Amino acid sequence: MRTEQARVFGVISRAAHHYMKWMGEPYGLNAIECLMILHIHQYDASTLEQITKAMVVDKSVTTRGVSKFLAKGWVAKTNSFVDKRVYHVSLTALGKTIVNELNFKLDKWNDYLAADLPEQEADQLFSALESLAKRAIESSAADFPSLLEKPNGWGSITNLAMLCI
Repeated sequence: MRTEQARVFGVISRAAHHYMKWMGEPYGLNAIECLMILHIHQYDASTLEQITKAMVVDKSVTTRGVSKFLAKGWVAKTNSFVDKRVYHVSLTALGKTIVNELNFKLDKWNDYLAADLPEQEADQLFSALESLAKRAIESSAADFPSLLEKPNGWGSITNLAMLCI
């Protein structure tokens, strides 16, 4: 059962990656950069560290992506008032245009994936997936061994996995 769930997540992840790659090609973006600029739109004035953590990528990937967006005029950066070494990233008007085009394509992908589901069921599914994504972001490779232990007295890894479904 768990193997099948892992396979399903893998299939969806790979298919989404291919779609994102296709989405970004006209703009010279790879799949990760598509997600990154969409994240910057959703979480305006994020720092590089916040983007890195939310995207679950290396800081160098975030730096390269933001540098690319800066060069294209899609984002602007402003220094933090608290720490001058830190800056916040926001979309420019041109960046918002690009994001609107990407969101249009992404909406079509989501509609395609959920076409066979009633709207309420699709909304519940995407909400549950968002919850799983938040938990995934909170973890790191250092946390993985502890996932095999009995968390909070829940009994077993099987019971924990059932709660994530």
